[in-house]
Amino acid sequence: MDDLTVAFTRSNGACPAGPGTTFWNREGAPGLIVTTGAGKVTGIAVGNYEPGATTANSPTTAAGAGLGSSLTELRTDYPELAYVGTYGVARGQYSIWSTQLADGRVEFQLGEDGVHVGMIWVSAAPLPYEFCG
Repeated sequence: MDDLTVAFTRSNGACPAGPGTTFWNREGAPGLIVTTGAGKVTGIAVGNYEPGATTANSPTTAAGAGLGSSLTELRTDYPELAYVGTYGVARGQYSIWSTQLADGRVEFQLGEDGVHVGMIWVSAAPLPYEFCG
């Protein structure tokens, strides 16, 4: 994680981070949230639920899916995409969609509009309900 300090600024985000969680920001780029455990990175979240503001500088999957991608695009790119739950409206705002890629599991959480990806979570564990302590 020390390598992030070259390009990002560490912050507490909008809330105090929970144990093993750090928030990272860079102007013109989506926010990052990194979770750790036992000295290893256990998860990375990219995004801030406002996909329109950050899609130009956002990472994507090999298929081109990333922040701002629509659920329709995700389903086309990943036919095995599965609805796994929500922290908002079922199959809408803040709903979570998961797929297994060659390098691991990826979850796409829809943003405020309920149509486009607002956050991407990469981890063996499900997207946490809360990153604050």
